[in-house]
Amino acid sequence: MKITFILPPAGLTGGIRVNATPAGAAPELIAQGGGILVEGDNPLAMAEAILQTAQLSPLQWQELSHLAYQTATAYRWEDATLLFESALETAIATQS
Repeated sequence: MKITFILPPAGLTGGIRVNATPAGAAPELIAQGGGILVEGDNPLAMAEAILQTAQLSPLQWQELSHLAYQTATAYRWEDATLLFESALETAIATQS
């Protein structure tokens, strides 16, 4: 059973494109846009993602920043709380 508890990376909430490793909610959120997901132990991949981000045109940057913000604001604390409570209830029910 997979239970996902999602809170957006802080950069997304500020409309900043995120380069992230596959940990926590990053894979699910980055897949929606607003960033690049790179291998966890691959500094070269991270460097390439940073270069790709740095070479964006102002229009591309603005579009991806808007997408990052939209992705982040789709998640609210209330939603996260409900998901967390549901995960706890599921975990307790499976223990019985």
